[in-house]
Amino acid sequence: MRAKVAQAINNDVISTWNGHASVGALAQTYLYLALSDYGYGDTAFNISIGYSTIDSQWERQVDTIIWRFTVPSNTSALLDLAGPYTQYSGKYKAGRYLKTFKLKCNDYK
Repeated sequence: MRAKVAQAINNDVISTWNGHASVGALAQTYLYLALSDYGYGDTAFNISIGYSTIDSQWERQVDTIIWRFTVPSNTSALLDLAGPYTQYSGKYKAGRYLKTFKLKCNDYK
């Protein structure tokens, strides 16, 4: 019976929650243990590290770069742009961002 419950939880986390779980701080410890004890340690590990994808889109408009990006929850991002046309660095917490950068070059072709 417990193995079937663990299998159902694993399937739900993978299928419904795309590898993440939203169970709260108290339940997550029991969820990790239940998954690990019944052979779903990889799912438990992926939930515990809370990985996700950083979304990033950019476009160039003459002498300006427009960049939209999302930093997933429980994550921060360090941006360090260093090149002949622009210089910028910054640290970002989880959230959605829009940044514009003026290029430092007269040749925008």
